[in-house]
Amino acid sequence: MELNEEQLLDYLHNTETNNRCSGHSDFREWSNETPELQSKLIKIGQLDDSIQADEDQYNFPYWGEDAPISLTKYPYYGCDLLQCKECNTLFFYYLEIGGHGAQKRYRVLRKELFENNPGSF
Repeated sequence: MELNEEQLLDYLHNTETNNRCSGHSDFREWSNETPELQSKLIKIGQLDDSIQADEDQYNFPYWGEDAPISLTKYPYYGCDLLQCKECNTLFFYYLEIGGHGAQKRYRVLRKELFENNPGSF
């Protein structure tokens, strides 16, 4: 399933999560895949092709636990969307291939990071 920005936000706002899982806090910022995380996730879709990178896509702070989320900035556009089978937490996923061996990176989608970033939508 491909999701545009509006559909992603609707899905995020309408998805109830619980606190059954531990270890998801490690993914409040972009982090490499762990075997434990990988075994809990199912792919629910990806961001659709209408979400394109903007001109200054790399001039954006994307590292850090509280870094804002903007779908037109690296590395968000084109990400896959995954969901934890146990607690329904939603994750972004992308494959980082720059300057080193390939790394599978994940980040928890947090509603407040979209809402506090007026340039995203």
